[in-house]
Amino acid sequence: MKTLRQHRIFLGWFMTGLMAVWLPGPVAHSAEGFWILNNAGNWTGTPANWQSGTIPNAVGDIANFRNDITAARTITLNSAVTIGGLSMGDLLGGSVFTFAGTNALTLDNTSGNAFVKKFGSATDVWQAPLVLADSVDWNIYAGTLDVTGASNAQVSYTSWKHDQKRGGCLAP
Repeated sequence: MKTLRQHRIFLGWFMTGLMAVWLPGPVAHSAEGFWILNNAGNWTGTPANWQSGTIPNAVGDIANFRNDITAARTITLNSAVTIGGLSMGDLLGGSVFTFAGTNALTLDNTSGNAFVKKFGSATDVWQAPLVLADSVDWNIYAGTLDVTGASNAQVSYTSWKHDQKRGGCLAP
């Protein structure tokens, strides 16, 4: 007959074994890419356009176009891209980012809503096709975002403070 102490030792080892089997392995984290090129360029295919070569292109990834640009710059979607969030606007506020191309950007976040954050005083332009796989939080902190690309706008529109949606333009 086993003692209570032996049962507890067995139960401890049994529980440790269960935890080792059931605990998830390393969690995959979304990538966050920072555009560093002060020129026109392609979104994919050129890691040198991105800090540390991290090109955001997966569900939940975040793309940041917040560098200081000295003139209007066009970012071409040279292939289909999926991200969970987009932050854009000239760091010093005066120059325009234009996102163009025939390939679509899909906004699809892993948890919660996808988001677009617009900074800088310029009117940034989105001309590429835009696919909204999630509800999207549009945060226009300054300037205007002119969305002229084809869109599947069948999702909710939420915004920060008193953004206005006028035709294809979003402005604070």
